[in-house]
Amino acid sequence: MVSKLFHALLVALIATLPTAGQSVTVTSSNLLNQREGFGRDTFGGLNGTLYVVSDKRDYDTTKNEPVIPNTLRYVLEEIEGPRWIVFSPSLFNQSLTDGRIIARFNLKRRLRITDGDVTIDGRAGQDSQGRPRVVALTRQYNWSNHVVTENGQSCDVKKNANGEPLEHDSGILEIANTSNVIISHLIFRQYRSGSPSQPVLYQSCFGDQISVFNNYPKDENDKENPTLLSHLNSYDAIWINRSQFYICGDECIGITRPSANRNAYISITGNEFYQSSKSILIGANSLYWINNANHFDTDWRLYITVSGNHFYRGHLRMPRFNSGYFHFYNNLFEAWGDRAIDPREFTRSFIEQNLFRTWLSGGGIEYQSIDTDFQNDDDEFAWADRNHYNGTAVNRDADFPNVPTSNYPYYYDEDALGEMIDFYSLSWSVARSTFSQITGWVSEPNDVYAPLSS
Repeated sequence: MVSKLFHALLVALIATLPTAGQSVTVTSSNLLNQREGFGRDTFGGLNGTLYVVSDKRDYDTTKNEPVIPNTLRYVLEEIEGPRWIVFSPSLFNQSLTDGRIIARFNLKRRLRITDGDVTIDGRAGQDSQGRPRVVALTRQYNWSNHVVTENGQSCDVKKNANGEPLEHDSGILEIANTSNVIISHLIFRQYRSGSPSQPVLYQSCFGDQISVFNNYPKDENDKENPTLLSHLNSYDAIWINRSQFYICGDECIGITRPSANRNAYISITGNEFYQSSKSILIGANSLYWINNANHFDTDWRLYITVSGNHFYRGHLRMPRFNSGYFHFYNNLFEAWGDRAIDPREFTRSFIEQNLFRTWLSGGGIEYQSIDTDFQNDDDEFAWADRNHYNGTAVNRDADFPNVPTSNYPYYYDEDALGEMIDFYSLSWSVARSTFSQITGWVSEPNDVYAPLSS
């Protein structure tokens, strides 16, 4: 538990933290020790300016509202250059039923990151009573502004008499045409008020909670052309870490529209995904360009690691992916409704050491743990081995060829004695407990405050 003396010193220290007019450089952070996978070289705002968000309000310049300094939107959208963003303890003033204390940012429209070299660091330790502090980015939607489409399969935003949508900028956070971004220790959640005219399976009208993409330039025929996109104006080096995603509108995380001139190295690690129809969509580019020769320029541009994540009571896309090289390991999947891991065309994927468990009793639906329906897609190849299956989850390892061990990157965890843990040979209860330790979110102190104490 954090002592009262330490808390008092921390509060006093926060009062001296930098605003836009002051400058403290972040030269190190132990957060970077958690990096792994293809995105392990992402450094975010390291060697940039430390900014402390001290105001939870939001503003919308599209409605002629004035900017508000020291807000999250201000630091992300008005400030340029490398920056490491943290949150003042004074913002945490609402208790949750699970014992945590929250700083909730109710956004008026989605946040945009178009100037990279940035870290949003939600680590905030505990308060004086030992309650973990958490930062939540939320959006509120009203079903009265939306219409159900495709006989309940999807939805769309209604328009006014002038043909303008009643709601702009769905979703929570977008990362567009920029690189080197760290998102860590945040909560993402979308709320709905009112009721749709009928149940909606895929609520795409509410947008992705995190959307990573490139806007493509247009050619002389006014058509988007990814080959015209600059290497310097493409996304790369993205790390999404230790965050929680609740009841996502469209995707929890969407990573699409790769560059034709730059590979993208990305890691999605240690996150929790709760009760969402679609969790992660990666690629989706070759389908978009299937009738255009340019799509071949963007295939194989993605290098993505998905590890240590917990997918709980989702429906599908954990993830769905194409157009690159993918490594999935040490993930926990519980009680999904359709397909969990869903490989598509133009992929090389390694799927190992994951734990799949369904809760259905008495037979019925044969849940797809790893989808095999698309093995005849263009240039798709997947390897699956040493995954753990429980309940009615179908063991798919035998459906995919195994490459020689010398070429196959195994990832086991170590026990207290440093011995490698083979999850496949463990009982369900032991395996579940071990995976929970990997995927469980815990509060952490934020060491970037340290330079200010000297």
